[in-house]
Amino acid sequence: MIDGIEKRIYSRKAFFVEITIIESNGTGAVIKGGTLNLSRGGICATIEKPLEKGDIVKFGLPKDGPCKDLTLPEKAEIRWVVPAKEEGHFKIGIMFVE
Repeated sequence: MIDGIEKRIYSRKAFFVEITIIESNGTGAVIKGGTLNLSRGGICATIEKPLEKGDIVKFGLPKDGPCKDLTLPEKAEIRWVVPAKEEGHFKIGIMFVE
């Protein structure tokens, strides 16, 4: 979702695994969260710390289970951030970048 307008290019599939996001703003802070869905273009996830729209981050998914055969870019751009239903959490849209 970008500015309240749906602009998906690829269809999304429900996909629930842990995700680790590493801020690349110089701090290298590690943020834990969980994915909600996945597409060829990106991931929707929930995290415990807000990020800024436009931030470039690195992310990691588990190397086993449903992720064992996935090959995804390691860098991504935060496209949107909104409060999640769970207090203190945020829902984010992550677009893969190469």
